[in-house]
Amino acid sequence: MENLLTLSQAAQKLNVCKLTLRNWDNEGKLVSVRTKGGHRRYRESDIAKFQGVEMDKAVVNKDVVAIYARV
Repeated sequence: MENLLTLSQAAQKLNVCKLTLRNWDNEGKLVSVRTKGGHRRYRESDIAKFQGVEMDKAVVNKDVVAIYARV
């Protein structure tokens, strides 16, 4: 099963406010999944795709972080 993020988690990951995410959902730019209670949840893969990052399905559910910096 794919990892779902709350509205706050997704907003923090994208560095935007929650209202921006709601607007993007209403405009169809970044579509959310609704819970039975009507709360928005965002697929981690959709957020990565929105950011332009390719995610390997085998790595989606792992807590692996790699950082590369060249100075």
